[in-house]
Amino acid sequence: MRPGNLVFLLALFFALMGCSSKNTWDNYRGGKHLVIEVEQTGDESVDRSNLQKIYTLMVQRLHDFGIRDLFAIKEGKDRIILQLPHKTKLQKEIYDLVLNSYKLEFKIVNEDYNVEQLDKSNLPPNIQLLNTSKSAPGNDHRLFAVNKKALLTGAYIIDAKVTFDKYTDRPNVEFEFDKEGAILFKFITGNNIKKRLAMIFDGEVYSAPVIQTTITGGHAILTGNFSDQEAKILAICLRQGAYPASVRLIAENSLTEDIWLGSNKDNQH
Repeated sequence: MRPGNLVFLLALFFALMGCSSKNTWDNYRGGKHLVIEVEQTGDESVDRSNLQKIYTLMVQRLHDFGIRDLFAIKEGKDRIILQLPHKTKLQKEIYDLVLNSYKLEFKIVNEDYNVEQLDKSNLPPNIQLLNTSKSAPGNDHRLFAVNKKALLTGAYIIDAKVTFDKYTDRPNVEFEFDKEGAILFKFITGNNIKKRLAMIFDGEVYSAPVIQTTITGGHAILTGNFSDQEAKILAICLRQGAYPASVRLIAENSLTEDIWLGSNKDNQH
Protein backbone atom coordinates (compact mmCIF):
# COMPACT_ATOMS: atom_id res chain seq x y z
CA MET A 1 0.00 0.00 0.00
CA ARG A 2 1.31 3.45 -0.89
CA PRO A 3 2.16 5.73 2.09
CA GLY A 4 -0.33 8.34 0.88
CA ASN A 5 -3.16 5.81 0.83
CA LEU A 6 -2.26 4.62 4.33
CA VAL A 7 -2.35 8.18 5.70
CA PHE A 8 -5.75 8.74 4.09
CA LEU A 9 -7.21 5.54 5.55
CA LEU A 10 -5.88 6.34 9.02
CA ALA A 11 -7.32 9.86 8.86
CA LEU A 12 -10.69 8.49 7.78
CA PHE A 13 -10.68 5.91 10.58
CA PHE A 14 -9.96 8.45 13.30
CA ALA A 15 -12.51 10.88 11.91
CA LEU A 16 -15.22 8.21 11.96
CA MET A 17 -14.33 7.23 15.51
CA GLY A 18 -14.53 10.81 16.71
CA CYS A 19 -10.83 11.12 17.37
CA SER A 20 -9.59 13.58 14.79
CA SER A 21 -6.09 14.92 15.31
CA LYS A 22 -7.70 18.36 15.67
CA ASN A 23 -9.19 17.32 19.01
CA THR A 24 -7.15 18.97 21.75
CA TRP A 25 -7.64 19.30 25.47
CA ASP A 26 -8.52 22.97 25.01
CA ASN A 27 -11.53 21.90 22.91
CA TYR A 28 -12.69 19.51 25.65
CA ARG A 29 -11.91 21.58 28.76
CA GLY A 30 -15.26 22.14 30.46
CA GLY A 31 -16.93 19.37 28.48
CA LYS A 32 -18.92 16.46 29.86
CA HIS A 33 -18.00 12.94 30.95
CA LEU A 34 -21.05 10.66 30.87
CA VAL A 35 -21.24 7.10 32.18
CA ILE A 36 -24.12 5.14 30.66
CA GLU A 37 -25.26 1.73 31.86
CA VAL A 38 -26.89 -0.82 29.54
CA GLU A 39 -29.65 -3.04 30.90
CA GLN A 40 -28.55 -6.66 31.38
CA THR A 41 -30.59 -9.73 30.42
CA GLY A 42 -28.50 -12.37 32.18
CA ASP A 43 -27.51 -13.96 28.87
CA GLU A 44 -23.84 -13.11 28.36
CA SER A 45 -23.85 -13.39 24.57
CA VAL A 46 -27.02 -11.28 24.26
CA ASP A 47 -25.68 -8.66 26.65
CA ARG A 48 -22.38 -8.45 24.75
CA SER A 49 -24.25 -8.03 21.46
CA ASN A 50 -26.57 -5.40 22.96
CA LEU A 51 -23.64 -3.39 24.33
CA GLN A 52 -21.89 -3.35 20.95
CA LYS A 53 -25.04 -2.43 19.03
CA ILE A 54 -26.02 0.34 21.44
CA TYR A 55 -22.47 1.72 21.39
CA THR A 56 -22.51 1.81 17.58
CA LEU A 57 -25.99 3.35 17.37
CA MET A 58 -25.18 5.96 20.01
CA VAL A 59 -22.11 7.19 18.13
CA GLN A 60 -23.99 7.14 14.80
CA ARG A 61 -26.89 9.09 16.28
CA LEU A 62 -24.57 11.79 17.58
CA HIS A 63 -22.68 11.96 14.28
CA ASP A 64 -25.92 12.26 12.30
CA PHE A 65 -27.08 15.00 14.65
CA GLY A 66 -23.94 16.93 13.79
CA ILE A 67 -21.73 16.14 16.80
CA ARG A 68 -18.55 14.79 15.26
CA ASP A 69 -15.99 15.60 17.94
CA LEU A 70 -16.57 13.03 20.65
CA PHE A 71 -14.89 10.14 22.38
CA ALA A 72 -16.71 6.93 23.28
CA ILE A 73 -15.53 3.59 24.65
CA LYS A 74 -17.15 0.44 25.99
CA GLU A 75 -16.19 -0.32 29.58
CA GLY A 76 -16.70 -3.70 31.17
CA LYS A 77 -19.76 -5.71 30.25
CA ASP A 78 -22.44 -3.06 30.60
CA ARG A 79 -21.12 0.50 30.35
CA ILE A 80 -20.36 3.13 27.75
CA ILE A 81 -18.17 6.12 28.54
CA LEU A 82 -19.06 9.15 26.44
CA GLN A 83 -17.06 12.36 26.41
CA LEU A 84 -18.26 15.49 24.65
CA PRO A 85 -16.30 18.73 24.09
CA HIS A 86 -17.21 22.02 25.71
CA LYS A 87 -18.66 23.36 22.44
CA THR A 88 -21.43 20.73 22.57
CA LYS A 89 -24.40 22.35 24.27
CA LEU A 90 -25.91 19.59 26.39
CA GLN A 91 -29.55 20.45 25.98
CA LYS A 92 -32.50 18.13 26.49
CA GLU A 93 -32.42 16.91 22.88
CA ILE A 94 -28.88 15.54 23.31
CA TYR A 95 -29.87 13.51 26.36
CA ASP A 96 -32.97 12.24 24.53
CA LEU A 97 -30.81 11.21 21.60
CA VAL A 98 -28.35 9.29 23.77
CA LEU A 99 -30.60 7.82 26.47
CA ASN A 100 -33.86 6.94 24.72
CA SER A 101 -34.30 3.64 22.90
CA TYR A 102 -36.84 5.05 20.39
CA LYS A 103 -38.56 1.70 20.04
CA LEU A 104 -41.55 2.27 17.75
CA GLU A 105 -44.65 0.08 18.03
CA PHE A 106 -48.03 0.22 16.31
CA LYS A 107 -50.96 -0.91 18.45
CA ILE A 108 -54.73 -0.65 18.11
CA VAL A 109 -56.53 1.59 20.60
CA ASN A 110 -59.14 -0.55 22.35
CA GLU A 111 -62.22 1.61 22.70
CA ASP A 112 -64.31 -1.16 24.22
CA TYR A 113 -63.06 0.09 27.57
CA ASN A 114 -63.68 3.40 29.30
CA VAL A 115 -60.27 4.43 30.56
CA GLU A 116 -61.75 6.40 33.44
CA GLN A 117 -63.68 3.38 34.71
CA LEU A 118 -60.90 0.81 34.43
CA ASP A 119 -59.40 -0.58 37.62
CA LYS A 120 -55.80 0.37 36.99
CA SER A 121 -54.57 -2.20 39.52
CA ASN A 122 -56.42 -5.03 37.81
CA LEU A 123 -56.44 -4.43 34.06
CA PRO A 124 -57.75 -6.96 31.54
CA PRO A 125 -54.83 -9.20 30.47
CA ASN A 126 -54.90 -7.96 26.85
CA ILE A 127 -54.90 -4.26 27.71
CA GLN A 128 -52.29 -1.73 28.77
CA LEU A 129 -52.68 1.94 29.66
CA LEU A 130 -50.27 4.38 28.03
CA ASN A 131 -49.79 8.09 28.53
CA THR A 132 -49.74 10.52 25.66
CA SER A 133 -46.41 12.10 24.85
CA LYS A 134 -46.03 15.84 25.37
CA SER A 135 -45.26 15.96 21.65
CA ALA A 136 -48.69 14.61 20.68
CA PRO A 137 -50.63 16.82 18.25
CA GLY A 138 -53.16 19.33 19.54
CA ASN A 139 -54.36 19.00 23.10
CA ASP A 140 -54.94 15.25 22.89
CA HIS A 141 -53.06 14.52 26.11
CA ARG A 142 -54.69 11.62 27.93
CA LEU A 143 -54.50 7.95 28.79
CA PHE A 144 -55.05 5.41 26.05
CA ALA A 145 -56.16 1.81 26.51
CA VAL A 146 -54.33 -0.12 23.80
CA ASN A 147 -54.07 -3.78 22.92
CA LYS A 148 -50.83 -5.18 24.32
CA LYS A 149 -49.89 -6.92 21.09
CA ALA A 150 -47.83 -4.80 18.72
CA LEU A 151 -48.98 -5.32 15.13
CA LEU A 152 -45.90 -3.69 13.63
CA THR A 153 -42.62 -2.21 14.86
CA GLY A 154 -39.99 0.20 13.62
CA ALA A 155 -37.75 -2.73 12.68
CA TYR A 156 -39.36 -2.65 9.21
CA ILE A 157 -38.49 1.00 8.56
CA ILE A 158 -35.78 1.60 5.97
CA ASP A 159 -35.84 5.39 5.71
CA ALA A 160 -37.15 8.43 7.56
CA LYS A 161 -36.94 12.16 6.97
CA VAL A 162 -38.31 15.44 8.27
CA THR A 163 -41.02 17.07 6.18
CA PHE A 164 -43.11 20.17 6.82
CA ASP A 165 -46.88 20.56 6.77
CA LYS A 166 -47.84 22.82 3.86
CA TYR A 167 -50.54 24.55 5.90
CA THR A 168 -48.96 24.93 9.37
CA ASP A 169 -45.26 24.63 8.45
CA ARG A 170 -44.86 22.29 11.45
CA PRO A 171 -42.25 19.55 11.12
CA ASN A 172 -43.47 15.99 10.66
CA VAL A 173 -41.55 12.75 10.31
CA GLU A 174 -42.23 10.75 7.15
CA PHE A 175 -41.00 7.18 7.07
CA GLU A 176 -40.88 4.27 4.64
CA PHE A 177 -41.30 0.56 5.35
CA ASP A 178 -39.46 -2.23 3.59
CA LYS A 179 -41.47 -4.59 1.35
CA GLU A 180 -42.59 -6.84 4.21
CA GLY A 181 -43.46 -3.88 6.43
CA ALA A 182 -45.49 -2.28 3.65
CA ILE A 183 -47.54 -5.47 3.27
CA LEU A 184 -48.12 -5.64 7.03
CA PHE A 185 -49.10 -1.96 7.20
CA LYS A 186 -51.56 -2.42 4.35
CA PHE A 187 -53.08 -5.45 6.10
CA ILE A 188 -53.30 -3.67 9.49
CA THR A 189 -54.94 -0.55 8.13
CA GLY A 190 -57.26 -2.50 5.83
CA ASN A 191 -58.56 -4.63 8.68
CA ASN A 192 -59.01 -1.86 11.22
CA ILE A 193 -60.96 0.86 9.37
CA LYS A 194 -62.46 3.43 11.78
CA LYS A 195 -60.23 2.26 14.61
CA ARG A 196 -57.39 4.31 16.07
CA LEU A 197 -53.85 3.16 15.39
CA ALA A 198 -51.47 4.27 18.13
CA MET A 199 -47.88 5.07 17.19
CA ILE A 200 -45.91 4.44 20.36
CA PHE A 201 -42.31 5.39 21.17
CA ASP A 202 -40.83 3.84 24.30
CA GLY A 203 -44.23 3.36 25.89
CA GLU A 204 -45.69 6.80 25.09
CA VAL A 205 -48.37 7.48 22.50
CA TYR A 206 -47.15 10.07 20.01
CA SER A 207 -50.12 9.86 17.69
CA ALA A 208 -53.33 7.83 17.43
CA PRO A 209 -55.13 8.75 14.20
CA VAL A 210 -58.35 7.09 13.09
CA ILE A 211 -57.71 4.75 10.16
CA GLN A 212 -59.90 6.07 7.35
CA THR A 213 -58.75 3.82 4.53
CA THR A 214 -56.30 1.08 3.62
CA ILE A 215 -52.82 2.59 3.38
CA THR A 216 -50.72 1.23 0.56
CA GLY A 217 -47.28 2.17 -0.72
CA GLY A 218 -45.41 1.58 2.53
CA HIS A 219 -45.24 5.23 3.64
CA ALA A 220 -46.57 6.86 6.80
CA ILE A 221 -46.31 10.26 8.48
CA LEU A 222 -45.88 10.91 12.19
CA THR A 223 -47.36 14.26 13.17
CA GLY A 224 -47.05 16.07 16.47
CA ASN A 225 -46.04 19.22 18.29
CA PHE A 226 -42.39 18.63 17.48
CA SER A 227 -39.64 21.18 17.46
CA ASP A 228 -37.35 20.99 14.43
CA GLN A 229 -34.71 19.34 16.63
CA GLU A 230 -37.14 16.75 18.03
CA ALA A 231 -38.31 15.83 14.53
CA LYS A 232 -34.69 15.52 13.41
CA ILE A 233 -33.93 13.16 16.31
CA LEU A 234 -36.97 11.00 15.57
CA ALA A 235 -35.97 10.72 11.91
CA ILE A 236 -32.39 9.80 12.82
CA CYS A 237 -33.47 7.11 15.27
CA LEU A 238 -36.11 5.66 12.96
CA ARG A 239 -33.55 5.33 10.16
CA GLN A 240 -30.99 3.63 12.35
CA GLY A 241 -33.27 1.54 14.55
CA ALA A 242 -33.99 1.32 18.25
CA TYR A 243 -31.62 0.26 21.00
CA PRO A 244 -32.06 -3.46 21.76
CA ALA A 245 -32.03 -2.73 25.51
CA SER A 246 -32.70 0.24 27.74
CA VAL A 247 -29.93 2.48 29.03
CA ARG A 248 -29.60 4.89 31.93
CA LEU A 249 -27.24 7.67 32.88
CA ILE A 250 -25.45 6.70 36.10
CA ALA A 251 -22.82 9.45 36.28
CA GLU A 252 -22.26 12.87 34.77
CA ASN A 253 -19.21 14.97 35.50
CA SER A 254 -17.20 17.78 34.05
CA LEU A 255 -14.18 16.57 32.11
CA THR A 256 -10.79 16.69 33.75
CA GLU A 257 -7.59 16.20 31.81
CA ASP A 258 -6.64 13.02 33.69
CA ILE A 259 -9.82 11.19 32.54
CA TRP A 260 -9.98 12.73 29.06
CA LEU A 261 -9.80 9.93 26.51
CA GLY A 262 -7.82 12.09 24.13
CA SER A 263 -4.84 11.74 26.45
CA ASN A 264 -4.94 7.95 26.03
CA LYS A 265 -6.18 7.28 22.49
CA ASP A 266 -4.88 3.70 22.52
CA ASN A 267 -7.74 2.75 24.86
CA GLN A 268 -10.47 3.80 22.43
CA HIS A 269 -12.70 1.29 20.66
